[in-house]
Amino acid sequence: VTGEQMKAVQMLPGYTHSITNLSETENLVTVMWANEPFDGEHPDTFHEPVLPGKIDKVINPEKGNI
Repeated sequence: VTGEQMKAVQMLPGYTHSITNLSETENLVTVMWANEPFDGEHPDTFHEPVLPGKIDKVINPEKGNI
């Protein structure tokens, strides 16, 4: 995904993911949505570290490996 050709990328529920801006000159803009409001009293979203070199699979919608 580049700034010259923006794309929607779907992150499947339940999958840990990491978003990294590889540009040294441009800001990264993300838009996220959920089907329900976040409930801080009963959260269903948790921080899970993604360690470099420990990523099992890169998700690439153009290659169909979602």
